[in-house]
Amino acid sequence: MNAIADTTTAKPGPGTRAGQVARGWIDRSGPVRRVVKSDPVQSQIMTARALTVVRERARFLRGQFAGHGTARYELRHRPGVFHLRHGSGDVAILNKIFARDPATSSYEPPAAVAAVLDAGTAPRILDVGANIGLFGVYALGRWPEARITSFEPDPDNFRVLDLTVGANQRHGRWDDVPVAVSNADGELEFAPGDGAKSHLSPTAADEATITVPAVDFFDQLGDGIDLVKMDIEGGEWQILADPRLGTAPVKVIRLEWHTLLCPEDDARQAAIDLFKAGGFPNVVDGDRQHARNGVLWAWRS
Repeated sequence: MNAIADTTTAKPGPGTRAGQVARGWIDRSGPVRRVVKSDPVQSQIMTARALTVVRERARFLRGQFAGHGTARYELRHRPGVFHLRHGSGDVAILNKIFARDPATSSYEPPAAVAAVLDAGTAPRILDVGANIGLFGVYALGRWPEARITSFEPDPDNFRVLDLTVGANQRHGRWDDVPVAVSNADGELEFAPGDGAKSHLSPTAADEATITVPAVDFFDQLGDGIDLVKMDIEGGEWQILADPRLGTAPVKVIRLEWHTLLCPEDDARQAAIDLFKAGGFPNVVDGDRQHARNGVLWAWRS
């Protein structure tokens, strides 16, 4: 298959088109945009969207009004249990994965990728940068026999992740490990406490950091991995640039690339170039909402 690096598109449904029209109108109106983008209104929008996907809606709403606390919920329209922290960015991640139209979700694999992953009944998945485990919940819902290992170095994120893994445990098929992932074993400086935005901090001058253990990504691959989901806030660049990527037994990578720590001016193009050099000729965009980050799917033929 020829290498590609174009945004995949699908025919939008009525809900998607209505959302696009509404967003366009909001973007064109400065006063309306300022109101809609304000923290109180965004919190209400996020809560309303989340209520469409959680089963215990009244309890979820009370938790959002309280604005604090970790709670357990079930998904409304698909199997899965999760824990999240009210008053944090966890609700935004919940909506990003479960409340979007599948045609616009960056977590739903493109058709060519789905063909690779659906060829077997029990894909082996590494969740690198697991946050609180919502991707793992999604993966088990889509591939019930999947085997997942989740890595998360932020202590508070890991606390919630561990609760979610325990609530969804299926005969030891989902493991979680409180470490960072890089291209070498050792220890790394890490800026914790910012939910999904916690990140490696090689120059800790302006940030409060902790030292976390790190494992070599390439030592975690065993006999082969079907899917790597990698979202490590700039920690991806050392892994992608490692020459071992060319022989790594990995079929598919879903990467959230970041400008943070990227050695090039164009982070998206840098990721595409590194994928091609590492033996992944097929690359498509999954999402790009901001200039500072986006999603790429890369796979081997």
